[in-house]
Amino acid sequence: MTDLIVVTGATGVIGRELIAQLVAAGQRVRALVRDPAKAAFDASVEVVQGDLQRPESLDIVFAGAAKAFVVVNGEDIANLEINAYDAARRAGIGHIVKVSALESFQDHMAGEPHAAMHRRGEEYLRNTDVAWTMLRPGFFASNLHTTFLRATPTGAAVYVPAADGSEAPIDPADIAATGVAVLTSGGHEGKVYDLTGPRLLTYAEMTQRLSAATGVDVQYVDTTEAEAQARFLADGYPPEFGEFVLRHYAGVRAGEIIVTGAVADVLGRPAQTFDDYVRRNTFALKAFLTRLAS
Repeated sequence: MTDLIVVTGATGVIGRELIAQLVAAGQRVRALVRDPAKAAFDASVEVVQGDLQRPESLDIVFAGAAKAFVVVNGEDIANLEINAYDAARRAGIGHIVKVSALESFQDHMAGEPHAAMHRRGEEYLRNTDVAWTMLRPGFFASNLHTTFLRATPTGAAVYVPAADGSEAPIDPADIAATGVAVLTSGGHEGKVYDLTGPRLLTYAEMTQRLSAATGVDVQYVDTTEAEAQARFLADGYPPEFGEFVLRHYAGVRAGEIIVTGAVADVLGRPAQTFDDYVRRNTFALKAFLTRLAS
């Protein structure tokens, strides 16, 4: 019988894909969810209700499991992760894989509060008596449309202050695949994997690829930091989110974004390109862009 693996952030972009890949690999999975009604997983997945904000709800989540995959989003990442690590340790979990963030350890994010939370979470996990692996992905390929696209009279546009700087977009499926490999094979304990896509692309190049694949006019519009911050606030994001993103784009403009070979090192194959991501998701992307532009 395979080890039982607990997945937090189970309904998120990475968590959903990770669970699907673990199930396909024949692994036993337990998903931590706050609302079981939103848990649309394979019937083999054990769904357990819990909340990282309520430590008393977590012991049942980790009980009897051998490994845990911890991905946390929100405004209090470090404390939520610490709640998960403490519960996992009490349950005797033998290996924890944390999804961190590549940029949190780069110079251009020094002193930024969101980045500091990831550094604090990593430090806490390192100081436990549980084996660990850190996955540090960079810019998600999916971020382009889920966060930054806005409707225009002719289609859609991305308004960010990136100038002609480049990203190394990583397919979330590759983040999940790396997680599956780390969870199901040995030799990854105590390792840090900086995960990126295989090449740098400007925003103009990414939006051109979206347009070509979907038939929807998608443009990149460079903007000022003040204009970008105003748009984030108008979209309902908290000010600290805008500050984090603006710091990110300062790094993009300065050429701080890097390409690594960690995905290939772990998986034994090249990381998927942005074109691969768009091709695999063309139908969903076209539907999304059509709704946005209508």
